[in-house]
Amino acid sequence: MIKTRQKRIWSILLSLALLLNLLPVGALAESTQGGSITIQGKEGSYTDLAQAVEAADKGDTVVLNGPVFLTSQVTIRESITLEGGGNTITAANDSWSGTGPEKYMLVVAADGVTIQNLTVDAAGKAYGGIQFYACKAGYLENVTARNAKELGLSINAAQVTARGRRHAGHRGGSGEGGRDRGDH
Repeated sequence: MIKTRQKRIWSILLSLALLLNLLPVGALAESTQGGSITIQGKEGSYTDLAQAVEAADKGDTVVLNGPVFLTSQVTIRESITLEGGGNTITAANDSWSGTGPEKYMLVVAADGVTIQNLTVDAAGKAYGGIQFYACKAGYLENVTARNAKELGLSINAAQVTARGRRHAGHRGGSGEGGRDRGDH
């Protein structure tokens, strides 16, 4: 009877090991940030977008080298370029909340910020994708905002130039499935 019990325990442990082996690398990690993020011209990489943005100096380019999953808002407070490289930033928090500016995935609060070649997917969880707030000379190129609860892009007391901007699937939207607020 003891041998049978030991065999069952070993069988269960082996089954668990095989199941864990099937999970994607990093699936058990606490961070849900996703792909590697680098700053051009600097050594090292990040898995957390907020940390990479904080580490960037004025004029730096933060590069996404894979998809990024956000569980809270990222605020850009320095004049940088966020190069998406064709990747997507996705809201990953089922309880995304906020009543003020916290309801946006990305908030730009600095003059001269460029966001390019990026998709921001609120996944029906975040109120808004990108907010430019009280800043000048913002620039968007080839940016898609989709699936926000309300606004894909909010331009509030800011000046932003946009090229190749697309939006879709926002609940508050119309026409092509999205809307923006503010001056462009």
